[in-house]
Amino acid sequence: MALPNKGIQYVLYMNLIDAANTVDLIFPTLVIGDVQVKQDNGNFVDIDTLPIPEGEQLTVTLSAAEMNTTVLTVRFLDQTVPADWLEMVVTIPTIG
Repeated sequence: MALPNKGIQYVLYMNLIDAANTVDLIFPTLVIGDVQVKQDNGNFVDIDTLPIPEGEQLTVTLSAAEMNTTVLTVRFLDQTVPADWLEMVVTIPTIG
């Protein structure tokens, strides 16, 4: 797996956890606002491209513009009530 480079597109693979059963959620439904990114100490904004569910795994493509930071924070927060999955935050330090 390649290290995340500043200013270079990066692909992250991950799973969301079902809020009811605490197991990997299969084919989660994602809508605009569910996944947001924050560069360094900025504010959260919607991700450029929604992740693609592939069974239990999400493919999260982070654009070069999103990766143009020292630390990128990605937040997964289901907006439905009750939530289908548990909130998750991923912090990605970049190199270069």
